[in-house]
Amino acid sequence: MAWSPEFAAKLVDQSFGPTPRDAGSQFTITVTAYRSGIRMVNGTVVWREHPELGVQEAIEVLLTEFEKRLDREAKGRKET
Repeated sequence: MAWSPEFAAKLVDQSFGPTPRDAGSQFTITVTAYRSGIRMVNGTVVWREHPELGVQEAIEVLLTEFEKRLDREAKGRKET
């Protein structure tokens, strides 16, 4: 399964939040590897022949969407 930007944006929105003392923003990426070979990123199974490539792809899409969210937050602060 290729991770769409829309799907990744939803995951970012679900766990996007302020850092302690509100010094910035944070988003956590959790990768789970089971002995059976199954890999999950933020609770979603990565279905690929080579799971390590699927995990890499998922993280890249999540980081891209996190950066987009940061850009929107920064633009919102500048407009106020």
